Parts: sequence; structure tokens; C-alpha cells
Amino acid sequence: MRFDRRAARASAGAAAWRGCATALIAAAGLIGAGPCHADEPLHLTLESARALALQNSPALQAAGYSARAAGRVVVENQAAYLPQLSAAATSVRVDGADSQVDRNGVQQQLSSYITAGALNTSTLFNRTAAGVQLTQLVTDFGKTGSLVKSAKASYRAAQQNADTVRASVILDVTEAFFQTLQTQITVQIAQKALD
Repeated sequence: MRFDRRAARASAGAAAWRGCATALIAAAGLIGAGPCHADEPLHLTLESARALALQNSPALQAAGYSARAAGRVVVENQAAYLPQLSAAATSVRVDGADSQVDRNGVQQQLSSYITAGALNTSTLFNRTAAGVQLTQLVTDFGKTGSLVKSAKASYRAAQQNADTVRASVILDVTEAFFQTLQTQITVQIAQKALD
């Protein structure tokens, strides 16, 4: 059996979120959203607890961002089908007669270069060159198509992961809601028994 780091992180994150969800629901039930009035307790419904959890879940936000990033990889791989344009420029200026030096008995001329591109630099003549290149993929024997298919599969997997995380958050907050409700009922029964 293989160790899956993503699954381990997801289960650890779900356990941490379950504890946070319980604390969140309990705190919302005790504190309230506005000013605290003794005669106005906050009534947190299951739907509002779910909405609050979905809105504030970092795991769900991370899964959504991962799905969006995977979607952009599809577009990135599809870009190989588009034409590509590149440009290059080279300029060489040979200085005057005062820039000659004697190297091992041979007079050589110094020159200054401003280059970009792949032209050979000559120290004999002034010159400027520029070029533009347009390339279009004709065939790569299925490489780009396979990359696009793979990226689309990864995107679908990331979307499924986001859906799974969303369902997990809803399940965790539902469990926490009913555990909190059970605890509140237990406290009420204990108070009635003491009265």
C-alpha cells in the first residue's frame, strides 16, 4: 500500500477543522454576532453554521485555488498550438583610430558592443542588425495533445478534490453542530436536575 501525502494532509486537515468547527459553533452560540444581551441568545441554525464554515474554511479556499491553478495549466499547455513571435537586435560600433592597441606586435582595434541575439561580433566593421522570427507548431507527434489531456485530467481531479473538501467541511460542521446541540441539551437537563 502506497503512502499518499495528499490524503494524509487532507485527513489531518479534516481533523483539525473538525475541532475548529466545534469551537466555532460553540463560540458563536455563546458570544453572538452583535452586542451580547442576556435576553437575546444567538440562534445559530444548521444552514447558517454550514454557510459560515464554507465561507471561512481555509482548506476549502486552498482546494479552490488549486483547482483554478490546474485550470490555468490547461491553458498554458494549449498555448503550444499558437504561433510564437520573437525578435533580436545586434549593434556593433568600431571606435576610431585612437582605440587601436598593440598586442604581441599586431595592431588591433577595440570596439564596443551592444548585442542581443546570435550574430557573430566582428571588430572590423560598424553594423546593426535586427530580426523577427515567427514559428508555428506543425507537429510534435502528439506531445502537446498528450500534455493538454493530462492537464485536463489533473484539472478534473483538482475540481473533484475541491468538491470532496467542501463535502468534508459540511460533514464536519454538521457533526459539530449536533454535538454542540447535544451538549447544550445535556447542560439544560443538568441545570433542571439541580433546580
